[in-house]
Amino acid sequence: MMIAVDEKNKRYVASECNKHQTLYCPGCQEPVILKIGKQKKAHFAHQNRRNCHGLSEGETSEHLELKKIFFYWCLKTVHDRPIQLEASLPSLLQRPDILCGRLAVEIQCSSITYKKMAERTKGYLTNGYSVWWVLGSSF
Repeated sequence: MMIAVDEKNKRYVASECNKHQTLYCPGCQEPVILKIGKQKKAHFAHQNRRNCHGLSEGETSEHLELKKIFFYWCLKTVHDRPIQLEASLPSLLQRPDILCGRLAVEIQCSSITYKKMAERTKGYLTNGYSVWWVLGSSF
């Protein structure tokens, strides 16, 4: 995940943090650690994942890079609606990679069934969101 929160629920982007901050998963409130390396983009990972379900653990480098590219593209080009990275949508039990107003951007770099994509798409549409699927190179 690229976003974590502090004890006051303030959001932090991984690329703008340091390893000395105490931060938590926005989904389950469990502690996370900042991972910064040469192979993968800066991101957060759970210290212990047993209590968190369905969040963005294990994203590939391609996924993290595409998420970063699309997020900054939205920030530069869209000025009439809020843009959130890894926004929580409790009514859907989903967390799109990017939420741009009522547009959910889902980046999919790992295999997923057509049925699962259709279910997620239907969930967004039923709740008044449009959705863009960005497919990675291995898809």
